[in-house]
Amino acid sequence: MRRVSHSDVPIYEQSGAYIKGRIAYGEWAVGYKLPTERTFAKQLGVNRGTVAAAFAELAAEGLIEGRRERNGKC
Repeated sequence: MRRVSHSDVPIYEQSGAYIKGRIAYGEWAVGYKLPTERTFAKQLGVNRGTVAAAFAELAAEGLIEGRRERNGKC
């Protein structure tokens, strides 16, 4: 996975664009399980909040759907 580049575009938008690209090119099809926010942030070398913002934007656009797996803890 490539690291987010330095530019005038906010990092969360760059992260979202990366995900959109994977979807557009068919690498991540319907039902593909995205990495957790924490894992994806580590892979991109960004803050977890940045990934959360990117995921929220993509969910609002209808490109991804959030389903949190629970381990029984609140």
